[in-house]
Amino acid sequence: MKKFIFKIGAFAILFIMVNLIYFILVRKLDWNFVKSIEAIHFKNQAFRCLVLGNSLAMDGIDTELLTEKGISAYNLAIGGASLKANYIQLSEYIKSNQNPEIVLLGLSSCFDIDINSETINPIIDYSYGLSKYSIRDLPLWKYKWIGKELLKKIVSKDHRTATLKAGQLKFARVVSDKSEYKELVKHTIDSIKYQNATFLLRMDSLCNHHQIKLIILEMPGIKKKQNEIAIESIVYNEANDVPVKIFNLNNRQFCTLFNDERDWLGNCHLNVYGAKKLTEYIYERILSRKSN
Repeated sequence: MKKFIFKIGAFAILFIMVNLIYFILVRKLDWNFVKSIEAIHFKNQAFRCLVLGNSLAMDGIDTELLTEKGISAYNLAIGGASLKANYIQLSEYIKSNQNPEIVLLGLSSCFDIDINSETINPIIDYSYGLSKYSIRDLPLWKYKWIGKELLKKIVSKDHRTATLKAGQLKFARVVSDKSEYKELVKHTIDSIKYQNATFLLRMDSLCNHHQIKLIILEMPGIKKKQNEIAIESIVYNEANDVPVKIFNLNNRQFCTLFNDERDWLGNCHLNVYGAKKLTEYIYERILSRKSN
């Protein structure tokens, strides 16, 4: 009996130690974890521009480049983040830092993600202490998908050499876009989707309250995900019926800006070369115009 109890105790200690070691590793090595922890410790920061969104914005908007051009910026976007999570991130940032002048919010309709999702990325959940923890929140279970990314860093030079700069994940890896244009594509926006986007409206209200300019971008995708909706014609109405523009950068003509053989990272993500092109456009055609 004593031997059995000893074995159970030894197994429990080993299990706890493995979870603890795994948790330490993901906190130190996972890009999303590193930047999320960095962001929650910001105090009295004065970034003029913040980037929010999911992994498309995290990879695709070069905040280091914007800073070099005179707009101090940080990329808060987190892989798998919902609009609800983005709203929480901005709300928490404002509590401890100076209000940014501009928020760039990257949406990803090319993934057909539920815009009203209540899901919060577990990393954001942990960083902001949003949930009480239970046995189901053990690191090996809660952050199991991160293990694949850690393995990629071991076996892939591209993953080992990727870097975080001003919150942007800079990936030099190239995955050519071999997809084909679809014959049937959207030409008009589903305005009801945006009008009913709860956290998009809350984000807009939060920015209005703090006198922050919210710029909403539909992030570009590969050819089979692109549409023919006008770049600057998408609007939704707030409760006060003020039209809000959404820049549709997933427009087929706009996306000819990118080189199929050089600018993509895979699965609609831009690498450093594509991100530079996109950010140059955002700076020259959107931000510079807004500041004039």
